This record gives sequence, C-alpha cells and structure tokens, in this order.
Amino acid sequence: MLLLLQARGQVTAAELAERLEVSTRTVYRDAEALSAAGVPIYTERGRAGGIRLLPGYRTDVTGLTEDEARALFVLSTGGAQEDLGLGNAARSAVLKVMRAVPAPFRPAATATSQRILVDPERWMQGREPKGPAGHLGVLQAAVFSGRRLRMRYRICAAHLVDGEDDDGGDDPEWAVVRLRFGGVAAARIMLSFGGDVEVVSPPEVRDDLAAVAAATVSRYDQAPHGRTRV
Repeated sequence: MLLLLQARGQVTAAELAERLEVSTRTVYRDAEALSAAGVPIYTERGRAGGIRLLPGYRTDVTGLTEDEARALFVLSTGGAQEDLGLGNAARSAVLKVMRAVPAPFRPAATATSQRILVDPERWMQGREPKGPAGHLGVLQAAVFSGRRLRMRYRICAAHLVDGEDDDGGDDPEWAVVRLRFGGVAAARIMLSFGGDVEVVSPPEVRDDLAAVAAATVSRYDQAPHGRTRV
C-alpha cells in the first residue's frame, strides 16, 4: 500500500483493495496502522476522496525480502539498458540499491546477477545498429518527448536481401521484395500472411506453398470425427 501511495499520492480505497486483493475494511485498517506507526497517511471521505500520503514522504528499501532482492538484480543482467544508452546508469543504480539490501540477502542478490543472463537477442532477428543510434534509441527519444510515431512493419525482415525493392508495376498496392531462405520448406512462413503476400518465384517454392495450402483446406473441409458439420 505504501509503495502504491508513494507512486500515486492518492488512491481510492476501492482501487487499493482491488490491487492488494483485500477488502476495503482491511485497507482502512492498515491505513490506520500506518498512521499510528508515524507514516503521514490520512483518508479523505467523499466521492473524490481516497487514501493520501503527504507529498515528499519516502521510505527506504530495507524491507526487501530475499526473493525481491534477487528479482531486482536480474534486471541488471539484460542488454536493454545498453541498447538505450543506460548501461552505466543501471550499474550505478544497482550498486546504490545494494547498500540498502538487508545484509543476509546480499550474497544471494549478487549471485543472481552473476549467474543469470537475460539475452535480448532472438532467433530470426534482423541486423540493427546497437545503442541509442539504433531504432530503439529513436523510439526512446520519441516516447520521452511525447511525440507520435508512424511505424512500418517489414515482412520477415531477417530474410530480406540487401538491395532496393521493386514497385508493384501498375498496381500501387503491391511491392516486390527479395527474401532468402535456407530451403524450400523454410519459406512456408509466408503462408502466415494469407492472401496478403504472393510468392512470385522460384516455382518450387510456389508449388510447395500451394501443396501445403491445399492440404490445409482438405483437412478443414472434412467433417470432424465423422460427425455432421453444422
């Protein structure tokens, strides 16, 4: 409750009860307990009321449990901070938090960061520049400055062949792109686009996609388990 109030300032008792999965009576009782313990918290009745924490009040993190401390240090093992240009800041923040972690939990927290690696790289991922100069940095700058972006999604970007794409000829709704796959069967991923994509060549890929599509239609055209379809 205290963390929610620190983040929001004022929260209704009903919302706190929902977030904490308790009754509103329990929320008010706990609020009274916090107030009795010296936390500057009070309640406001009425339609726009709620439970309020005086501005400027902050608590430390010495109450972290062992699991919370370990989960926190998993955040320092990923690569997203580096991609956003925040690697040094993240490491500095972790060191500061470490000083507040209860002493018995520090070895486990440190071991977590040393033994768990969160790898943000995924299979079939296209080659993008790292750091703030990449697309992630552009998105970050736009989000933080409150700007709206228009994004285009490229088909199977990891398979794109370098070079200019051709236009669709007389039809402005189509464009020709070149993709490279490791084999004929690997190109079956194109079926996930339905009728929005047509493979022009090579013929063996077209034949394979047609065969798979026909087999799929045949499968779903049959009555399930011999029963009459409705």
